[in-house]
Amino acid sequence: MALDGDDLGSAIATAIIDAQTGLSGAEQAILITKWQIIAGAIVTYITSNTVVNTLVTGVTATGTPGGPLPITAQPGIGTVS
Repeated sequence: MALDGDDLGSAIATAIIDAQTGLSGAEQAILITKWQIIAGAIVTYITSNTVVNTLVTGVTATGTPGGPLPITAQPGIGTVS
């Protein structure tokens, strides 16, 4: 699942709305919009600055003498989306 600022912001705002009474519909809409902006900035920061290092281990299929050797590590690098 990709990170989504609007979804995260809506979830945060909904949690706040659920915990607080007396907010009008307009106030709730403003709260949701503001948290979508904040969460969007957080998601952009994370996806722009995060590096994921991976390490895959396993063995190759058997081969003729002098053929493939076991794979002990396949380092890789990726991004967050």
